[in-house]
Amino acid sequence: MGPIVGYALLLTLAAAVQMVIRIVSRLVLFGAGRDIEYDIRNELLAHLQTLPPSYYAEQSTGDIISRASNDIGNIRLLYGPAVLNVVNTGFTLVSALVMMLIIDVRLTLLALLPLPFTILVIRKIAGTMSKMFFEVQRHLGVLSGQIQEVFSGIAVVKSFAREDWARASMARLNQDNFRRNVDLAKSRGLMLPMMGAVGGLGTFVILLFGGYAVIDGRISLGDFVAFNSYLAMLVWPMLALGWVYTMLQRGIAAAARVRQVLEIQPAIQVVEPCVQLPTGNGAIRFGDVRSVHKVRDGEPRVALDDVTLDIPAQGFIGLTGPVGSGKTTLLRLLLRLQDFDRGSVQIDGVDIRHIPLAELRGAIGYVPQEPYLFSASIAENIAFGRPGLSREDIERYATLAGLAKDIAWLPRGYDTVVGERGVTLSGGQRQRVALARALAREPRILLLDDALSAVDAETEEEILGSLQAFLVQRTSLVATHRLAGIRRAQQIVVLDHGRIVETGTHETLLAARGLYHRLCARQQLTRQLEETR
Repeated sequence: MGPIVGYALLLTLAAAVQMVIRIVSRLVLFGAGRDIEYDIRNELLAHLQTLPPSYYAEQSTGDIISRASNDIGNIRLLYGPAVLNVVNTGFTLVSALVMMLIIDVRLTLLALLPLPFTILVIRKIAGTMSKMFFEVQRHLGVLSGQIQEVFSGIAVVKSFAREDWARASMARLNQDNFRRNVDLAKSRGLMLPMMGAVGGLGTFVILLFGGYAVIDGRISLGDFVAFNSYLAMLVWPMLALGWVYTMLQRGIAAAARVRQVLEIQPAIQVVEPCVQLPTGNGAIRFGDVRSVHKVRDGEPRVALDDVTLDIPAQGFIGLTGPVGSGKTTLLRLLLRLQDFDRGSVQIDGVDIRHIPLAELRGAIGYVPQEPYLFSASIAENIAFGRPGLSREDIERYATLAGLAKDIAWLPRGYDTVVGERGVTLSGGQRQRVALARALAREPRILLLDDALSAVDAETEEEILGSLQAFLVQRTSLVATHRLAGIRRAQQIVVLDHGRIVETGTHETLLAARGLYHRLCARQQLTRQLEETR
């Protein structure tokens, strides 16, 4: 009984050690995989924030989300479970082979005869799988983008009764995704049986030749049974290595997709030497500025050309002109949402290319043509640029933006959640929330890009009139196609085809009888026609 008890205790100890090793290895390797996933996702999200709006105009939102979620998840599987199985199976594989070689070298070599052939077949399958994994991940991004687009525009889909189109479009992409994944599963299904076949063929060879070795007395029956036991131990490692190889291919494809984004260099960068924004009042100078829009698969278009403009500190400047004349580009250059190709843009005498982007944009309040609201309360949207803003200040800026009366009719007032992109609000209300958000920053420079185009002309003029006290305390550029809103401007700049064609006050421009006069006459005629209906 003594030796038996000793062996039992030894086996129990070995099992306990194995348990501890398995727990620790999973905690360490799985934890490392999670840490890698966390770091890569943070790096990707930080990098995405450095890319210009033009990148997002060309890329599908769903594809970006797919890279940040599915692809990074596959990288985690590569560095977690895959690495763990490599270590476990490697240890088991080496241990079993050593014991088999100790028992009989010739039988061991015979058992491994099918291995080279299997490796060649697997390499052939793996080359195909790598391309298939990449295509599956890419198409998943396309599918995600379509889902995001359909549900973001669900109101349009319903209003045009195109639910059948949406279902058919989704079904087509889903069927394509299904087919690609089935093809991938077929290729992966060939690999695992191939790895298992090594163990099966090895067992057949050993039963055939090992049996004769036992009969001839070259090895004992006990050694033959032990040898087969060790050979059986090779089956799981071979299967696991096949699974690991598929994880490796999936991880490599996912890493390649993530690397594609990380290798994109931000188009907007700070030029050395880096300087601080001076503590001035916001004097702006455009010096011989030329900006060209690079259109994918199309001819570049000149958005601004030979623009030279001096804007005094705390000046109220109006920008107007026909559609496509360059008003929006002029404002975006100040924010460095896009860069100019020639010339210089200065704020208080400092070239904006030398100012850190966060500092430059922190000094500017901007209301774009199409405001974006987050799925949060009105108060949270207004305070977005100044976290921790008091309710009293929020209400004050909402009043300045002409929003207070509308909020009084909302069910929860300032705590009303506006939904994704502010879908529960009207176009005019969304614009005024965005205006209040810009005002709340108390910026040195305020840029309004057709910020009130969704309200009627009288309301726009009323709001801009109530903002006069706010506007005269900072440099304000108001781009609009409605001339009534900028009649009080100290200077009006008229753009056409990317060039400044007229500058002056409302009265002097009318007297010049140029483009501004024609635009003004056209708008007056349109208003008169609307009033007579």
